[in-house]
Amino acid sequence: MLEVRAVKPYLTLRSNPATLTTGSDLVTVVSRQVLAVETNTVDANDSHVLYTVVRDPVHGLVEVLADRQTRRFSLDDVGRGAVVYRRNVSVESSSVSRDQFIIVVRLDDLQTTGIVDVDLLERRPSTTDRGPPRLHVIGSMTATVDQLDDVALTADHISVDVTSLPVPAVRYDVTAEPRHGVLLLSGVDGGAPVRTFTQADVNAGRVIYRHRDVSSVEDSFRFRVRHLDDVTGLVSDELEFVIDVVESVIPLTASNLTVIEGQSTFVDANTLVLGDQYRQSSDDVVFTVLTQPSHGRLEAADRPGVHLTQFLASQLAVDKLRYVQVNR
Repeated sequence: MLEVRAVKPYLTLRSNPATLTTGSDLVTVVSRQVLAVETNTVDANDSHVLYTVVRDPVHGLVEVLADRQTRRFSLDDVGRGAVVYRRNVSVESSSVSRDQFIIVVRLDDLQTTGIVDVDLLERRPSTTDRGPPRLHVIGSMTATVDQLDDVALTADHISVDVTSLPVPAVRYDVTAEPRHGVLLLSGVDGGAPVRTFTQADVNAGRVIYRHRDVSSVEDSFRFRVRHLDDVTGLVSDELEFVIDVVESVIPLTASNLTVIEGQSTFVDANTLVLGDQYRQSSDDVVFTVLTQPSHGRLEAADRPGVHLTQFLASQLAVDKLRYVQVNR
């Protein structure tokens, strides 16, 4: 016998009160573990779990890095590290060890209220006393995109290596936008170009470069990296990120050949000239012969008498291909 019981839908914070423990920095990420919820609602999406700060902390602020004025955010924002607790810089705040804020959590028609206790660790000495640490940008600083296509910038492309700094508190400010495309943030309505994004956005693959100019083979944008700590005010030098565009049509210039009747001549790199960006990767460029010559043949020097149907661009540079004129 199968017994079925109906249970009312519920929503609750997994820990209530929850505890957020800060580091010695001003900015601390509010992690998913702190604000995790439990619900029996089927297919509850992170973007549908909404939080509202109804009582602010006394000794700090709860902020969303993309919009520091808002007091509302989603579990999706929490999951990507975009929600932070920012500690006040004041004599009073530096001497306290505890703070608290209250939130209301909503999921469709369900609602619950939660308390988040904040344990404040002792602030580290001012970085001005020992010289400010430097922001080191690492990664390839370059990406490749197909013509008129998108590419996601990841931590392999661009990242910041700074010990003890909270990753989501690192923000990229674009100082010169790309000329042949746009930077977008996936999940943001409207598709408008973005001028700022966080390291958390990069790590999640949410920063998108979209190529728009069919005539361009390279693009770039310039930026600075800033640590969102109002005391240290760390910022990098202005840097450049380069985007290489892979053309959908390979530029090729072909020249005519002259050959004495019944003899042969080499087909070389002066006969078939590739665009500059393909010459360094000539082993990857394959030529396919679609129509064979009517009065001769194209052959490899080491395979005389055999009609070639394909050959590599690298063979052009070493006199390995030749056209043989044949009387018919």
